[in-house]
This record gives sequence, structure tokens and C-alpha cells, in this order.
Amino acid sequence: PEVWTGIFCGLGATLVWGISTVVGKALLARYSNSVVLLWRWVIAFVSLGALVAIRGTPLPWENIGSAAVLGPLLFLGIVAQTTAYW
Repeated sequence: PEVWTGIFCGLGATLVWGISTVVGKALLARYSNSVVLLWRWVIAFVSLGALVAIRGTPLPWENIGSAAVLGPLLFLGIVAQTTAYW
């Protein structure tokens, strides 16, 4: 049922977040924060791009490009993420 899908997605997101935090801290001990941030962006872009391509679901670009969606996405993706690593 749909309930299990949501539970597994939540658990998967928690697992990925936890692993990302541990690996990120280890990488920050060796590399500068800007290098770690760059590679996190690259990995996220490639991973999400692959998921979209595999699913074959067309993205609603007309909605994504609207100010109501694009503004918060840019803020969360650039300002919040970059601030957290600086």
C-alpha cells in the first residue's frame, strides 16, 4: 500500500542524509568546504538527473520556472546549502 511507500521513502531519505553527514564531516577534515560543497552539488545533480531519466516522467518546466516555485528552490538550493557549509 501507499503507506509503506511513504515509510520506505522516509527511511531511505534518513539513511542517505545520515551517510551524507558522516561522509561530509570526514571529507571536510581533508578538503576545503568549497570543494566538498561542489562535489555534493555534482553528485546530487547527476543522481537526480539519472532518476528523472530512468522514470521517464516529463518535468513540468512551466511550473518549475514560475516565481512561486523557482524562488524557494533557489533559496534552499543555493543560499541555505552554501550558508550551511561556510
